[in-house]
Amino acid sequence: MHFRRFLATLGLFAVAAAQPAAAQDISWSIWTLDDITALMPKLDGKDWDIRLGAGTVVVPKYEGAKNFKAMPLPLIDVTWKDRVYLNPVNGAGVYVVDTPEFDLGVGVTYRFGRDQDDSARLKGLGDIDGGLAGRIFAAYWAGPFSVYANATSDFGGRQSATGEVGALGLMPLSEKLALRATAFTTWADDRNMETFYGVTATQSAKSGLPQFNAKGGFKRADAAIALSYRFAPSWSLDLSVGTGYLLGDAADSPVTERRWQPLGTAFIAYRF
Repeated sequence: MHFRRFLATLGLFAVAAAQPAAAQDISWSIWTLDDITALMPKLDGKDWDIRLGAGTVVVPKYEGAKNFKAMPLPLIDVTWKDRVYLNPVNGAGVYVVDTPEFDLGVGVTYRFGRDQDDSARLKGLGDIDGGLAGRIFAAYWAGPFSVYANATSDFGGRQSATGEVGALGLMPLSEKLALRATAFTTWADDRNMETFYGVTATQSAKSGLPQFNAKGGFKRADAAIALSYRFAPSWSLDLSVGTGYLLGDAADSPVTERRWQPLGTAFIAYRF
């Protein structure tokens, strides 16, 4: 089991973030998806490993929102010679280290922003632009269990730096069915927190929200379970449910409507 198989499903959120009213950070939603190809045989001898699929994700309108939206999304993940990758979550880059026990990769990705039209709560806060960002990620595997970490920092934009540490476990229930559980926490620096959760004097006057100075720190903790079903040699179905809980200034900010952030997903994928 390689971390890239896990990342392939994480990548769906980057596509979700591109939609209007989606969340600000690629690491806060589709982590709930299982490794939809975990039960499939390894494609030995092939330079290209490609996964294509589609599905639906139900998520809060923005991180901290109390209302939800359902979005149809594609799944796209391409790896060449187990070294070069292209996928929505990590963008484009290379796996610097690739062993059965340890993965390390670096690349360039795109982080989407937030539109003040996503919710009435955001009116007057202004839009947050997206932009390119550098990303590094690593994972250690011990059988079906893994601990992992990643860090993302934009190139001079307002979103600045975020990081994530977590653990996951995969349990096969049959030859075609597997259960996965995962938990992680997300950290953000001062600039990122102020961008998404702070309210300046000008924003306060326009929005009616009280001024708020958001400081960096751990901003949320998440947990989820997922089921993957391989109903044909190259086809799989994934269902998942999970929730996040906002922490620190993310929880206390007047931008936040609700601390609990539940979500659900359903995806089908084909590997060739």
